[in-house]
Amino acid sequence: MKSNQKIKTIVILIENILYGGTTTHLINFLNSNHFKKKQFIILTNRNNQAIHQIKKDVKSKNFKFFFYNSFNITLSKFLFFRIIFIIFKPILFLISIFQMYFILKKLNYDLLFAICGGYGDFRSETAGLIASRLLKFKNNFLLIHHNYSKPILWRSIVLLFDKIASRGVKYLIFTNNATKKSIINHSKIADISKSKIKIIRNGLSLSKVKYKKIQILNSNKKKIKIGMLSRLEKYKGHEDMIDGISILPLNIKKNFLVFFIGKGEKKFIDLLKKKIVQKGLNKQVVFLDYINADSREILKNLNLLVSLTRDFESFGYSLAESMLVGTPVLTTNVGGISEYLNKNNSYLIKPKDPKQLSKSLVNFYFNRHLWRKRAKVGKSLIKKKFNSNIMSKNFLYLFKK
Repeated sequence: MKSNQKIKTIVILIENILYGGTTTHLINFLNSNHFKKKQFIILTNRNNQAIHQIKKDVKSKNFKFFFYNSFNITLSKFLFFRIIFIIFKPILFLISIFQMYFILKKLNYDLLFAICGGYGDFRSETAGLIASRLLKFKNNFLLIHHNYSKPILWRSIVLLFDKIASRGVKYLIFTNNATKKSIINHSKIADISKSKIKIIRNGLSLSKVKYKKIQILNSNKKKIKIGMLSRLEKYKGHEDMIDGISILPLNIKKNFLVFFIGKGEKKFIDLLKKKIVQKGLNKQVVFLDYINADSREILKNLNLLVSLTRDFESFGYSLAESMLVGTPVLTTNVGGISEYLNKNNSYLIKPKDPKQLSKSLVNFYFNRHLWRKRAKVGKSLIKKKFNSNIMSKNFLYLFKK
């Protein structure tokens, strides 16, 4: 471990399970020209299922992985083991601090960059920050993407460790004001001076993509193709989409074809399929587990992207990517969405409101040209203010500072 001021090697500590916005952010970060002369060590949990996507999409070869077995997450499907895990979480977290201490002591780096999707429970990123402080290393940065998530147990102990970790954080970074407000109001990790709390907006790569027609999305050319591009989870609002489509007038409904694009647990997918049958939507809704194509290429093949997140969305990379390729977006106004989306570039509705969704889809059916104009305005915004070049430049400035 080095302590000189010149930044050459950066350790990125990220604990993750599934591919999502946090991974997309990391890929755009690593692909930036501003960091092409830096070396990265991605310190992550061994069961991180997004690793293959990072290897596939990061163009440079200036990074390597260092894996650890996480003491702070469990994928057990057995309720008994999950309960035992929750009971012993504080002890397991202490073990993870020592684990991170010995890992970081071995590594030769100039800066520790911890990245969290959500925040609130015991996390290996927090353990890493505490361990780095024990090693008397001062270049520690923490980035939080999502809102605060309250732990099931041990909240007071979690807050204590947050307080300890905050003393070792040089800068605490958020991607939006909604996340910043959520974390400051509920966690002790933000118990640092205001000058050390920063917002750096997410950014998309503007690299060109060779668009081609994806057969599975264009099997029925007469249909208007609507896509939900996200993991299939309850809070993502797939059930609201089913309810919204079901109450459309028949003459409009028959012209829509909805694609659920993403992975999910079998139990929830079975629940959705049962609901589709009950609503008589077998011909309107199609499940697509995985499409082997760039996400922007998928979005280009859609007429409309819909995001119906019920509680909190920090940014919504698929929404920004959709506007970047000229595909209109319809989204719920949750979290940090309204910090860059508005009636001029998109269409915002209330969460968990199938009736408003249905009315919006009717509007889209009759006024598609106006929705495409909104997408063009959005495309200009993304290019000017939410590109990865600006994002990475802001990070580099803060790192050097």
